[in-house]
Amino acid sequence: MNPDLIFLSTVRNVALVVEAKGGSSLSNRQLRNASALTTTDLQRAAAVSFPNAGAAQFSYVVACFENGRKEITERLDEAGYRYPVLCFFKGRLAMVRGKLADPSLDPVLRRGVDLTGPFPTQFIPFDGRSSLGEVASSVIVYIIREIARARPHFQVEDILQQAIPIWERFHPAEKRQMVDAALRVISVMRKTRGTQFGKVMTPAGTARTPNLWAVAGRLPKSGRGFRKIRYETLHSWANKVLNEVKGKRLPPIRPRPDEGTQGRLWTKSE
Repeated sequence: MNPDLIFLSTVRNVALVVEAKGGSSLSNRQLRNASALTTTDLQRAAAVSFPNAGAAQFSYVVACFENGRKEITERLDEAGYRYPVLCFFKGRLAMVRGKLADPSLDPVLRRGVDLTGPFPTQFIPFDGRSSLGEVASSVIVYIIREIARARPHFQVEDILQQAIPIWERFHPAEKRQMVDAALRVISVMRKTRGTQFGKVMTPAGTARTPNLWAVAGRLPKSGRGFRKIRYETLHSWANKVLNEVKGKRLPPIRPRPDEGTQGRLWTKSE
């Protein structure tokens, strides 16, 4: 089982195992697997560290948007399961069905949690106002990881999905800013002295995939043949790039006329 989220309270010794679902995507197999889930499974498969494993408790919870609430509850009733359901309303998260393993949490979640406060910016490592060094320190580790995997290509958008957990929730204008910032980092990487990123990464974009980069997992030897690029070498090169961009600012990026309002997250209701 691979849940979407796991919340752990070390004070209460309780976990919430959350699956975000639409009604049609909630399969009988998933429900059966959830009913057989144990605290040992969570510790082994999901690396959950309960303070007291012997007395630990957890609840399997299904989360959905308001427009999927009816379908989810009907699907659970049809299958004969009483799992709690968390529903995302406009500006509020509330439990609309079921009970949790720790009953003291029930009234709190039934009242609901306000989601209208400031957005948790710790989930956004950089934006259009960040320095080039801040962008580089966020994305470069994922770029060298792709190179080390020796895959033939990578896309900048894939790198950003790894670096920014909520990437898919951004408005197109913010996405373009971040793609342009990552491309600037790649440009600096390819030009930094004492590295060979310029030979390792080469543009391979097409009209359909404009931000595609080809990766060379090996470089020519001074004599004959090729040598594989070691991860330690990539890491050393990356440090040289970070020293190169330290303190540098990105140029201002303006949204395109067709991208609409800038400065807010895109949501699926829009």
